[in-house]
Amino acid sequence: MTELRTSAVEPALSFDRFQILPRQRLLLETGRPVRIGSRAFDILLALLERPGERVGKAELLARVWPDTHVVEGNLKFQVAALRRVLRDGQDGRRFIETSQGQGYRFVAPVAVIEEGERPVPPPVGAARRHNLPEQLTPLVGRGEVVAKLAGQLSAHRLLTIVGPGGIGKTSVALAVAERVVDAYEDGVWVVDLAWTADPDQVRGAVAAAVGLEVSPGLTTRDLVAALRGRKMLLVLDNCMHVVDAAAELVSAILRGAPHVRVVATSREPLRTEGERLCRLEPLQAPPPSPRIEAAEALRYASVQLFVEQAAAGLDAFELTDGDAPLVAEICRKLDGIPLAIGLAAARVGLLGLRGLAAQLDDRLRPLTGGRRTALPRHRTMRAALDWSHDLLGPPEQTVFRRLAVFVDGFTLAAAAGVAADEGHSGDEVVRLVLELAEKSLVVADLDSPGPRFRLLDTTRAYALEKAREGGELASLARRHAAYFLELVEAAAREREEGDDGYAAVEPDMDNLRAALAWAFAPAGDPAIGVGLAAAALPLWFSTSLLGEALAWTEKAIQTLDEAGLRGSRQEMALQTALGISLQMARGRTSEAHAALNRALALAERHRDADFRLHVLHTLWVYHMRVGGVRTALDHAHKAEAIAASMADPVAPGTAEWMLGIAMHFAGEHQAARSRLEHLLLAPPPRPRRRQIRRAGFDPRVTTRYVLGHVLWVQGHPDQAAEAVRIAVEEARRLQHPVTLCSVLAWGACALALLARDLDEAWRSATELVHHAEKHALADHLSYGLAALEIISLQKAGPEADVEQVRAALERWRASQWHVFLSVGDFAEAAAAAGLAGEISTVVDEALQRAERDQELWAYPEMLRVRGELLLRQDVPDPRGARRYFVRSLERARAQGALAWRLRSAASLHRLDLRQGDARESREALSRAYGRFGEGSDTPDLRAAKQLLVGRREPGPAERGGAARAL
Repeated sequence: MTELRTSAVEPALSFDRFQILPRQRLLLETGRPVRIGSRAFDILLALLERPGERVGKAELLARVWPDTHVVEGNLKFQVAALRRVLRDGQDGRRFIETSQGQGYRFVAPVAVIEEGERPVPPPVGAARRHNLPEQLTPLVGRGEVVAKLAGQLSAHRLLTIVGPGGIGKTSVALAVAERVVDAYEDGVWVVDLAWTADPDQVRGAVAAAVGLEVSPGLTTRDLVAALRGRKMLLVLDNCMHVVDAAAELVSAILRGAPHVRVVATSREPLRTEGERLCRLEPLQAPPPSPRIEAAEALRYASVQLFVEQAAAGLDAFELTDGDAPLVAEICRKLDGIPLAIGLAAARVGLLGLRGLAAQLDDRLRPLTGGRRTALPRHRTMRAALDWSHDLLGPPEQTVFRRLAVFVDGFTLAAAAGVAADEGHSGDEVVRLVLELAEKSLVVADLDSPGPRFRLLDTTRAYALEKAREGGELASLARRHAAYFLELVEAAAREREEGDDGYAAVEPDMDNLRAALAWAFAPAGDPAIGVGLAAAALPLWFSTSLLGEALAWTEKAIQTLDEAGLRGSRQEMALQTALGISLQMARGRTSEAHAALNRALALAERHRDADFRLHVLHTLWVYHMRVGGVRTALDHAHKAEAIAASMADPVAPGTAEWMLGIAMHFAGEHQAARSRLEHLLLAPPPRPRRRQIRRAGFDPRVTTRYVLGHVLWVQGHPDQAAEAVRIAVEEARRLQHPVTLCSVLAWGACALALLARDLDEAWRSATELVHHAEKHALADHLSYGLAALEIISLQKAGPEADVEQVRAALERWRASQWHVFLSVGDFAEAAAAAGLAGEISTVVDEALQRAERDQELWAYPEMLRVRGELLLRQDVPDPRGARRYFVRSLERARAQGALAWRLRSAASLHRLDLRQGDARESREALSRAYGRFGEGSDTPDLRAAKQLLVGRREPGPAERGGAARAL
């Protein structure tokens, strides 16, 4: 391969239609200068010096950024920009090839241009067939739309590019014109109407741009006649303030000059026959993430533009992994608006990234200092918005500033409900919102199920200023809060009637937050706040925002007296929510119990059967949570009596669900199984979200995984695993965090611990911890962390040390999740670490608690574990151990708990084998083993089979962890 680089003189090079003059740092395309950034130029030059050879990434980074450490993403960004400049990959042309993970290769033929053959750029003033300005900065993120519009010009004679101020309409129009300039023999002519104050001057501006003589008597007919035989493209830029005159003229040109095509830019359509609209969207910004890296951020056009513009004003600026989340946040705050991003990026040298991000809390203040050559309205974001605002009529201006009170969108009904008054009817407000959307000051959200609208954040900041200047902000905030109070109260009434009215409210959660914040502020209205907090509770629960539910609930309860609502139905709802969220989001069980008892007393005072059932259900959840099965059963029976007196068809199912689960934990496994299976025979409720809103989780998923536990205890391990698997799949489909955490904790992880599948238990607990941390679910998090401690101990076996065991024991106690995390799960590890006495005391306490609270589902297993611990004492007590094993076996038989029966029989048989007479215990183990019809490969059944065939007692490795978990 010929080396093109020389030490003395850098030669001019050519490839395809391009020529590069290194000394002048100039890239030409068929003799015309091409816009290219300095970094992209350096990369191109490096590749051209060694055509066909791979140039490594490290070499390119060192050459292009000799004094700066940058991440690889900056190189990828500049190569992508270079490919856009060269139109690499278009029309079958290939220039730059990527060597995956290694570098880049220039693959097109390259030639050296002799000194006398070098192209000379056209002199200033040379005759041209266009008046397109030289674009000095690259167009970022618009390649697809430019290519699409250029292609559409062959089929459509009028394209109108529409969008808000600063979105880049002019830049896109000029790029389209550049793309097609060779297709129009009579030229491409830009007509900038920004300076045309009088609609009558539009004709003259067009005539002057195309080189016609402009006389005072020029008529539309004259202009059309002059254009009739010409093949040209007109770019009518900035039509918004003369839109009627522009539309009339364009219509006449299209009718009378068949070879003329028009690209127009405006903030609203021309509404002319044959018009093809292109609504220009903001540049895409990265989603919120504290961990985004530079390479990932640079995949988004808004970040690319920010980096390009920041580097133009601060040559040393490069995007680092540490700065990437901050730049992504800035681009999101600026709605992806190119003008705003450019203005912000220009301030990096003065403010730094963190200073800029902080100042952007006031969206408009830092967005100043545009280029002096820019139009006045493009020198600050406020000036751009002033231009649009001043073009509105008084009614439009009024509605525009009133829409600022909405946070992250609104419906037409909400706009009418808040912005209407005596001077503006609801119908008129709707009409004006639609006109504002046409004029690009309001954005229509076409992806939502129902029509929703919003103001871009910078536009909303401007509208808020106008509302504040007009003295309307306080009254708007009150109307806004009152409207959403009425909306959520209506949703609550619909839920009582069987419909899920909250589905329509979910998109307005940010509006609810804003309304609550205003209501509880010193200048707000506590009565509205209490009502709104109480009515919105099902929404927070259905979206698993328990921490937020708790925060608003506590604020509302603190203001009950001020609002005059102490003892009201609203307090009843709030106290119930306080109990749920204190328990799940904070793990504060005693305070939760007090709140729930207060709620029950209020429900009885108001003689509200529906709410009594709701509170009883919530109290039932609480008592099940702390192991109070006896009390939970009492609540379930009360709920059954209340449900029988109600017309609500859902109520009996709720009571049966409570009874079925409580019976399992009381050791009545067969009765529990019958009720749970009966519940699952019914089709899933529609809408399912309604039950989630009521309970805070999906009862059907809970039914399925508790049935899995029942099946396992009864000796059906394969069916149990399948039931839990289906429950996990259902929870994932529902995408409800509390339900998913519930099934991961008390379904998948708990069952895997029972079955001694430590790998599956670890996977489920790890995923549980991830989701619980993400959604601030403290109760589920405490379970997951305690489970991980126990699993680590079981995996460590005899190698676990005393401190590790003590830490696990403390985590277990703090979690208060002994219902699903039995002390038996880590008893042998504690005994092996020399804590047999301490763990025996804990087991004794657990046995006493189980008897007292009727938490008997695992009682046979706890008796067995106590017997095993007697054998692990410094002075073993085989007689005492045998008594515990026999009691365990008897209780397991009485419960129909085949899984516990097998373990107890195995423990008894192992003891008798050591004692010498094992015939009776062998028969007991054989009968238990023979009753299993599945699960032959599970650790318990493998261990039992080894005992029965007369092999030596299996060690921990052979029993798959059975010995470690006792």
